[in-house]
Amino acid sequence: MIEALVAIAIFSIGFLAVASMQTNALSSTTQSRRVTEAVELATRQAEFLRGIPFYPNYPNTAVTPATRFQFDPDLADGLHEDTDGNYTIRWEITPDVPMGSVANIYTSPLPAPNLVTLSKTVDVTVFETRNPAVILARLELVRVWEQE
Repeated sequence: MIEALVAIAIFSIGFLAVASMQTNALSSTTQSRRVTEAVELATRQAEFLRGIPFYPNYPNTAVTPATRFQFDPDLADGLHEDTDGNYTIRWEITPDVPMGSVANIYTSPLPAPNLVTLSKTVDVTVFETRNPAVILARLELVRVWEQE
């Protein structure tokens, strides 16, 4: 009888250990799924920003020089944010990093603006909307104007 009680106690401890491992595995799988989704969203946003023309109006010589050097709103300097389901995608545009602005030699007879931005650093961050303190994914890319 005592042997049976000891066997049941050992089986119970083993069963509790397996149940605990299963709970931890499920939690890890859920966290991995959240990070994978966040990385996918960050990559998608980075590719979208990479695909936007640096100066979309530059090829149009019929517009004023100032208009030729306007940025797409998604590439405007500063902080931008968008929500996609349970996640928030935030991207910050920093001008003149890593290359500074240069004197405008790209329009004539009167260049406007006086300086032309040649590069922008884009920092894309994704976090859960309900928990903005925990960053799940972060990417950084540099956009360089190549006179598209």
